[in-house]
Amino acid sequence: KGDTELMYALGSAQLDVGNPRAALALFEDVVDMDPSHEDGRFSRALALLELGRTDEAIFHFDAYVREFPNGEWARSARARLSTLGTERGTTD
Repeated sequence: KGDTELMYALGSAQLDVGNPRAALALFEDVVDMDPSHEDGRFSRALALLELGRTDEAIFHFDAYVREFPNGEWARSARARLSTLGTERGTTD
């Protein structure tokens, strides 16, 4: 458990300094080690979004909301899904 928390913290730091590629790799490792890691699941979607991988981000935000409907980041994930859905709808 400690390793996943350290990797999550490192991933968050990478995201904060504008390095979503490194952050994503760390968040992927966190989720691989602990698929129920709520923060890692949400942050993976954030990193994907920052990388411009919108479809993957939508998939992972949606998966987060389904698995953690009352989770710490559920409101934020739903808001991002709503915004992304609107943006996608106007560009299609």
